[in-house]
Amino acid sequence: MDQLAESKELDQELDVILGNGQKDSNGEGNQGRRLNSGEFASSWYTQMMTLLKRDFQRHWRDPIYLMNKLMLNIIGGVFMGFTFFQAKNTLQGTQNKVFATFMAFILSAPSAIRSTSLSSRLALIAETVFNVIGSSVFFVIWYWIVGLPTDRAGYSYLMMGFTFPFFYTSFVLSLAAMAPSSLIASLLYFGLFTFAVTFTGIIQPYRRLGWWKWMYRVSPFTYLVEGFAGQAVGHAELTCSSVELVPIIPPSGMSCHQYLDPFIQNVGGYLADSSDDSSCLYCAARTTDEFLAANLNVQYSHHWRDLGVVWGYVVFNVAAVFLLTYFFRIRRTGLRGLFGGRDALSND
Repeated sequence: MDQLAESKELDQELDVILGNGQKDSNGEGNQGRRLNSGEFASSWYTQMMTLLKRDFQRHWRDPIYLMNKLMLNIIGGVFMGFTFFQAKNTLQGTQNKVFATFMAFILSAPSAIRSTSLSSRLALIAETVFNVIGSSVFFVIWYWIVGLPTDRAGYSYLMMGFTFPFFYTSFVLSLAAMAPSSLIASLLYFGLFTFAVTFTGIIQPYRRLGWWKWMYRVSPFTYLVEGFAGQAVGHAELTCSSVELVPIIPPSGMSCHQYLDPFIQNVGGYLADSSDDSSCLYCAARTTDEFLAANLNVQYSHHWRDLGVVWGYVVFNVAAVFLLTYFFRIRRTGLRGLFGGRDALSND
């Protein structure tokens, strides 16, 4: 009986609160009448700001999650930076810079996984803010340790420290929107992530991808790596180290230039010492652009195009978050409801 009385009192209190909210909304003119005829007593903006504040507080009250994210980026930035410490503009050094870029994108992305319980737009905002902070910490530590140029840090940060967190956060949340649990969301994410990074042209050179070149063009990591590496590493003079120079003995009666100039004009590279005609020392690339284009299909001139393509993926992911949230969290149709039509829904 006591529980029944308390339940009735609670219902009466809720009715009073709802009635007061409707009265307040009626005093706001046309906007109040629209709110009164709707489902909620408060405006969309009020709801959003309240829930956004609550979502930020939820993150802030989870120090383990925040410290894990922060320490992952700090330790990862230091480890990856000193692994490729102050890479030079040699053949090996240029390759190290590109691979450092590739590994940096791989290391940064998995920190986005948190949970599948989301209010789509709010989780997108809160998670993105904290991921931008984490990626910014990683970038500041890693970028200059590797030895990348300071005068190109602006675009580099825009791609890695700002745009990339928007991409992987929206991508993760789009998967979380349709996944029934965190485990399934993680399996989907890491499966698709591994598949995408395999075809960026770094692990397997572009010219050897064969039939899989279509995946190279579809993968967003292709444009992330090319945009960053092409701009940060490209447009620089390349000098081969002594072990990278290829000794070539020209035919009798021919100088190094007479023998190798036609080849260099077609393929690229340069002669390190043109004074000694007994043994020519050939370097396979004169500039980092030559090396990147010939080996990795990376072009400096594509960096703004690549940034635009990545933002196109971001817009697609954000749209997917809202659509998948609607179908899987609000309507709860699931995959069978999406593709099975009314019969599948009626069977549910």
